[in-house]
Amino acid sequence: MRGARRRGMGINNKEEMMKTIESLVGRKKGYIMNRSLVLVLLGAVLLAPSLHARTWTDSRGRKLEAQYASCHNGIVRMKNSAGKTHRVPMWTLSEQDQMFVVKTKGWAVVKAHRQANIKASLDVRIYARVTKEKLVAIANELHGFADNKQPRLFIVYYLPEMQVDAGGWATSHFNPTLAIKILGTTKEELARLQKEASTPTGNDVIGRWMDNETAFPGVITLLRKNGAIFKTKTFQDGSKGEDEMVVHKVGSQTRYIEKRFIKLGDYLVITKNGDLAYGDKKEGLWATSPKIK
Repeated sequence: MRGARRRGMGINNKEEMMKTIESLVGRKKGYIMNRSLVLVLLGAVLLAPSLHARTWTDSRGRKLEAQYASCHNGIVRMKNSAGKTHRVPMWTLSEQDQMFVVKTKGWAVVKAHRQANIKASLDVRIYARVTKEKLVAIANELHGFADNKQPRLFIVYYLPEMQVDAGGWATSHFNPTLAIKILGTTKEELARLQKEASTPTGNDVIGRWMDNETAFPGVITLLRKNGAIFKTKTFQDGSKGEDEMVVHKVGSQTRYIEKRFIKLGDYLVITKNGDLAYGDKKEGLWATSPKIK
């Protein structure tokens, strides 16, 4: 069995592995271990190392084989096979390893900057929308990140799909006292929009989309009514708005334009895969919202 301790080496097939485990476990009061349970135990024994130890890579490409131990103040603690503890700042890890920390802890610092004796700034990736209370807890933990001594600390939070430096979901700034601001949809507002998105639609509905791209997130619906086409939008606070739309054919595009703002040049296009694209006369199509199925 010594050979079996290393990824099954020395054991030729599943039947042989089962016999080996059964012989080790043995019989107890005339009861023979269930063979499916044997396979479960064998899988646990053989796969356990791979569930814990992993290869970490930093932003310079250096690698370390170690187990995740804990994370605090922006520092990841990991142990290698010799039991030595390594302390690595989150923001120096590769993007893949940062996402591992995000999924494990719920958030990770992906970028850090200090301006001596003036301020420090952090970009934090969070796994999902959280409450204000959770943002306060994260901010207080990071206030002393990596022995930070700067009098002011500015933290910007990004959801998994957001691009860093392109507008965050929330901020928590010590300037010098802590102030929390949620810029995007809150957890409660998202639940309200998702409820709205799940409401059945009628035959006159052209399509529905979840808008998280514009300054005012919500659920957009295009529908036919009284021989015209309208766009309705349910906003994150539960309020609703409606605009009559004008339809223009431009080449292969069918553009939906708000009648009252027709001179501005902003328009909507339903893409081939059913998503809703936003465009204007200067930049063309610049963002899309997913179709609600």
